[in-house]
Amino acid sequence: MTIQHSGIAADHQNSDYSKPAANSRFKSLELSRRPIVLLDRRTLNRDCLTKALVSGYGLDVIPVAEIQDWIRTGQTEPPAIVLLFVSGWLVEAEINNLLSVWPKSLDIPPIIVFSDDENIKHIVSALEKGARGYIAPSTPLDVVVEALNLVIAGGTFIPASSIIAAQRNSDETRSSPAAPVNGFTARQTAIIEKLRIGKSNKLIAYELSMCESTVKVHVRNIMKKLNAKNRTEVAFLASRLAR
Repeated sequence: MTIQHSGIAADHQNSDYSKPAANSRFKSLELSRRPIVLLDRRTLNRDCLTKALVSGYGLDVIPVAEIQDWIRTGQTEPPAIVLLFVSGWLVEAEINNLLSVWPKSLDIPPIIVFSDDENIKHIVSALEKGARGYIAPSTPLDVVVEALNLVIAGGTFIPASSIIAAQRNSDETRSSPAAPVNGFTARQTAIIEKLRIGKSNKLIAYELSMCESTVKVHVRNIMKKLNAKNRTEVAFLASRLAR
């Protein structure tokens, strides 16, 4: 099946993705009727996956670097799915950006996030923002296509490996709680470790499941205990204490 969507960049239009579909049994009725929009700024990655989905599974894929590229084609019907490639820590911002520019005249299609970050917090964040799937690059292509069909049918796909790893980490945390160090509580010790690598209060709050205002209070108390004038001094003094 040849990609024939006007308005997409010429390099995609001229690419020869049309080959007999070796695994057409994977293609649902909905994926036969409407295309998939594959959103990835990395040209090589975008083109390789497009070719694999089109030639191997007979899917209709529109590869774009920015969602505006698809919007400018003036489509009157939403795609079956949007595949969004993004780094895990940027998932909220990228989904928000996608939703903010989506045409109000069109229904919002299911969004599946592709990311090399399998941190369970980022997965949950993506789902809370409305994503219906989260796929890691280690996922076999057959499973990816089955995940598309699952989402089309109303389901949600997340990698089992991420859930297992999160459970294992949770069990280890419960069995080995962080101990206070140098007069600091376990929570303050965790915040100090984040400060040492230059993370902001907002990011610390997100990663430690805290309110940003609570982090600010802890940072002030840490500065008082260390007699530090700013966050840079906190990081420096904390590094000396860790030696």
